[in-house]
Amino acid sequence: GFLGGMTGGGHGLGGMGGGGHAPTSIAWVTCAKYLPLTQKLAVGSFQRSIKIFDLASYELYGQIPDVDDVPLAMDAWIPARRRDVEFISIGDGGGHVRLFELKQSAHESKKGSHDQFVDRCCWSYKHHLDWVTSICYVEDMNCVVAGSLDRTISLTDIEERVTVKKLTDHHTKGVTSIGWSSIYKFVASGGLDRKLILWNPFSQKPLAILNGHNAAISQVIVNDRDNQVISLSQDRNIKIWDIRNHKVVQSITDKLPSNAAYGGGGGG
Repeated sequence: GFLGGMTGGGHGLGGMGGGGHAPTSIAWVTCAKYLPLTQKLAVGSFQRSIKIFDLASYELYGQIPDVDDVPLAMDAWIPARRRDVEFISIGDGGGHVRLFELKQSAHESKKGSHDQFVDRCCWSYKHHLDWVTSICYVEDMNCVVAGSLDRTISLTDIEERVTVKKLTDHHTKGVTSIGWSSIYKFVASGGLDRKLILWNPFSQKPLAILNGHNAAISQVIVNDRDNQVISLSQDRNIKIWDIRNHKVVQSITDKLPSNAAYGGGGGG
């Protein structure tokens, strides 16, 4: 995975931010997300743009060009009050969290044109001091939750009516993945410090700090239906935790070859 390779290789933030240079021909894909309204695929890469592809023809359909830093995490959804647009939230290598409104162009475009969409940046905040590695939209709070290698998690109100909230002080190394429980109303975060933390987003305090991994956690998945949080670590270990008592109910070690590992990163 992208983050797993980058964190292991010792690459700094400078190459990811505005000062670095992206490849002009073949660029690494850093994140991707299915767009539920238009049924397209949004793809971020080292070229510092979001390109949108038609899944039927595999052709470039549109793009969001004004992304200043390399996009690393992405989420997309249809807002409840407007069914004619979709929102894309992006976390990048410069520590920014951005929200774009995307809608199909009202004007008929020429065949082969890449201007099938009209995009508008609703807001952009530099909430973090390092890469934003994971991002997700939480409908229950109408906010964007973002995790960063600066060891913090930000919660940004979509309509900017509430000051940004920060979940801090309990990860000792960078946050690599986040998830949301819509039933139990908590944020789950995994990090390079091997910790899985369940947060109360309203009090901004941990509900539980779960230890057990022997390597950095690269992915966190909340399975509300079965009352579980699933965490994957870079030593190919999978742990299934019971949300109700915070205990491990199953631990699985993948038997892939030793040169294979789980990568991190966000995207929802």
